[in-house]
Amino acid sequence: MPNLFDGYCYASLTEAANAEISRPASADLTGSAVPVSFSSVGGDAGTLTFNASDGTSFSLLRVYPSCAQVGYQHNLTGLSLVDVEYSSWMVVAVWASVWALKVLWKKAL
Repeated sequence: MPNLFDGYCYASLTEAANAEISRPASADLTGSAVPVSFSSVGGDAGTLTFNASDGTSFSLLRVYPSCAQVGYQHNLTGLSLVDVEYSSWMVVAVWASVWALKVLWKKAL
């Protein structure tokens, strides 16, 4: 099942996790790079482990949401452009119907 990370839907959870740890390392308070690794990956989440230069480390659970297809996702709603276009036309149809009823009602009086 494809998983989403940073606006791109990867083919698997492992690919999404690898994309995250391949980003440039963050810096700690001393300016040293903080390497990131995964201690576990499973389901739809992975545990990131950050190792600071002073010997401290901490873990963070990162959830990678599922997505419909591999590729860039341009919105976070999960709606495709076709869905948005269809919904927009439905709103236009409702407004046009209300306007038409208003015009007919005025002519009837």
